[in-house]
Amino acid sequence: MVNSTEIQQHWEKGVSFQSFLEQINLLHKDNKVTGHTQSQELLDYSLLNEHRMNRINKQGKVYPITGEKGELSKILVITEGWCGDSAQTLPFLFRWCSLRNIELRIIGRDDFPEFMDHFLTNGSRSIPIMIGLNVTNHVLFQWGPRPSDLIALMEEWKGQGIVKPELGQLMHQWYAKNAGESAWKEWEQL
Repeated sequence: MVNSTEIQQHWEKGVSFQSFLEQINLLHKDNKVTGHTQSQELLDYSLLNEHRMNRINKQGKVYPITGEKGELSKILVITEGWCGDSAQTLPFLFRWCSLRNIELRIIGRDDFPEFMDHFLTNGSRSIPIMIGLNVTNHVLFQWGPRPSDLIALMEEWKGQGIVKPELGQLMHQWYAKNAGESAWKEWEQL
């Protein structure tokens, strides 16, 4: 179990959504990506994701705020710039947090593997992981790496024998059609 002091230490190392986008852009100028692994494949994903995040940030839908935020005061996201699920959800999360007056910070998975290990998904370091916190850094919830509707579809597609890159194409088609609605509704229920 992670304690509030460790949460605070990682919170302080986090960056805003806008700073995260700026870091990605600067790395791309040197043909690099966030995280410790550098490859052409990750660079290609990251460049596409930068475009996706900028597009969603400018044109993405805003959905209604329906519930109370309760104790929730901040959200820490663990991710990397090359992560397709992050590109499809972070701009919506940024808007959701802005409307709810919740502070949002982002840290890199590869920079903090021991911290990431507190928030595994089925034993895996899947990202993005969104950690909801109160003012004393008590973990209220963990969400991620993708909306539950898409998790179910991904399992179904894998069961049908669909593999990368087609699996990734289907995932991004679903995200484009869904336009952030499933994730937003899930956040409203947390």
